[in-house]
Amino acid sequence: MQTWLVQHQKLLSQQLAQGRLAHAILLAGVAGAGKLSLANWLVQVVLCRQVQKNNDQGILSPCNSCKACRLYHQGSYPDFLSVTSDSKNIGVDDIRRISAFVETTAHLGKNKIVLLPMAEKMTTAAANALLKTLEEPGLSCVLILVSDDLDMLLPTITSRCRLYDIRPLSGQALLESLNRGQTQENLFANVSQLPELTDEQVHEQFRQFTARLLDFIIKRQNRGALLALLNENTYAFRWLEYMLVTMARSQYNWLSWSALRVKLVTAEGKSAATGAAPGDAIGQLPDSETIWQIYQLVVGCIKQLKSMVQVNAAYLSEKLLVDIETRLDK
Repeated sequence: MQTWLVQHQKLLSQQLAQGRLAHAILLAGVAGAGKLSLANWLVQVVLCRQVQKNNDQGILSPCNSCKACRLYHQGSYPDFLSVTSDSKNIGVDDIRRISAFVETTAHLGKNKIVLLPMAEKMTTAAANALLKTLEEPGLSCVLILVSDDLDMLLPTITSRCRLYDIRPLSGQALLESLNRGQTQENLFANVSQLPELTDEQVHEQFRQFTARLLDFIIKRQNRGALLALLNENTYAFRWLEYMLVTMARSQYNWLSWSALRVKLVTAEGKSAATGAAPGDAIGQLPDSETIWQIYQLVVGCIKQLKSMVQVNAAYLSEKLLVDIETRLDK
């Protein structure tokens, strides 16, 4: 469990011990902040029949040996429901499963718990269907919503939940908490870059994305590969926005370009994007005004993707790259 989650564990433990735990809880924060880990811990301590308090901070922990804990770890505890969706959205049918679940009485314990990861994926109709359940959840029922993007949730949803804003550390404190210290990873000291800091696979995907992006911006190559990544990778648009800001800062000496080059150089000492020596790429970047114009195109596309319920994401991504290419060729 990440260090910044301890204060939330302590608060939730106190509320649970005092019988003040809210019936609807919303854990919100940036991707990689540990919200799902916190949610799963809370599910276990609520369900456990022999919950332990074995530290000075008063944080509760499940015993992992009672019948409830054993069934939970086996994935067969009857009073717990986790609602996920393989599609891009969480629909009304998914919410109906929650409604039907909370209407029945608990089989084994006192509490029934519903976990809704990625709550921002709910359609408007699904969110409206959830409202009644949030208002009248039934006796001894706890609903836990988890979201990476609070702005994507209806205000009527957030107002009916007790919000826990998960805020990780930042800068050097973040790096030290992850045992990274002073390394080349300090390019990712921003809290929005937690997935790249904590997951090597995501970090490598970022490197590959950046290589395709620089190929596209500098040499007008690999547009198809870049488009595929925008359509397939959850983090791609955030990476695109981040890299444009990084390029702009480097030109105004807000950030040393050498820090970025370190991230992009392969073991052979060549640029992953251009095959050139590490010092060659900076001179080939667009000017700051062009980068700013491209950044505005990207921000506008992201807003459309977030605000439109029925949106052709693949079309918007392809149009974005065409618009960027047009801007670069001016």
